[in-house]
Amino acid sequence: GSRARPLPPGPATSVDEAQLRRSSLAQLTLDSIGDAVISIDLAGSVTYLNAVAASMTGWSSDEAYGRLLGDILRIVDATSRAAVVNPMLTAMLGQQSVSLGPNSVMLHRDGREFAIEDTAAPIRDAGGRVIGAVMVFHDVSIARERTARISRLAYHDSLTGLPNRALLDERILQSIGWSRRNRKLLGGLYIDVDRFKLVNDTFGHAA
Repeated sequence: GSRARPLPPGPATSVDEAQLRRSSLAQLTLDSIGDAVISIDLAGSVTYLNAVAASMTGWSSDEAYGRLLGDILRIVDATSRAAVVNPMLTAMLGQQSVSLGPNSVMLHRDGREFAIEDTAAPIRDAGGRVIGAVMVFHDVSIARERTARISRLAYHDSLTGLPNRALLDERILQSIGWSRRNRKLLGGLYIDVDRFKLVNDTFGHAA
């Protein structure tokens, strides 16, 4: 659960009670949605973490509250493993909504990884001043795996698992483009396997 916020001193008025009910309803709503939600203040300290965010990061709301964002939400590039600047910090600095790159993964507290998609936006007070940022994100690991599998099927031979002609064409075009941009020569090497069909017909696909 979230840490309780102190109420103003003195007897509660009907306005105070209405605000409290709205706050409680807002928290219940955020804890009920399927996306992870996390917010920070201007100092980069966590001010809110909903149930899904707690599950994906490994930090409970009470543990995360007041800690620096970098301790709770660690994001790296899936390929290079380089740390990615958290989009909430970028949203606060740029004062506009931003998103992560398409190859970002979030690290759970225990080392597990989640491919994520997100939207981060600055939080403004009634006067329009930025007072923090909020990030909404969800796990897209299964979707990315499916996309990678489809891509592999499109560019690799189903029998041998080797790259097929479509991938060869794409790589040749990429190499030609690279050679033109860098004014470098491009060479190609063609290797033929003698009597491949005979071996295949005689000994079968396994051979």
